[in-house]
Amino acid sequence: MTNMLGVYADEAFRQTDAQWGGYVSILWLKKLFEKYLSRTNELEEATDDDEEAEKDLTRDYYSRAFMLFLVGCMILSDKSNKHIKVMRLEGMRNLSRVHEWSWGGMALANVYHQLFEVTDLRKNSIVGYT
Repeated sequence: MTNMLGVYADEAFRQTDAQWGGYVSILWLKKLFEKYLSRTNELEEATDDDEEAEKDLTRDYYSRAFMLFLVGCMILSDKSNKHIKVMRLEGMRNLSRVHEWSWGGMALANVYHQLFEVTDLRKNSIVGYT
């Protein structure tokens, strides 16, 4: 999380501990990508190489945060509607390869996983869109 979302290690640990480890809060992630979007807009008229490098890095952080939000809330959602698995961030390390992802395959695998989950007699609902 520190390298791919640009957050300090203590903030990353605090966030994952608050979400039972391995997850981040949807609200926290939304605030994070809004912060990066705002900073990217501030740097739109970069005047030197340092600002240009910061703008590029901030755009990468924003893109990963937004994609993690999108994937975690829409494509690979679960019933919690409160947190997103951080492990999905690893697939976003190289943003230049996103076009190679099998978006439909990911969604289908998630549907099959959710169908498997609902076969447990103690569960009475499945994830879905309303």
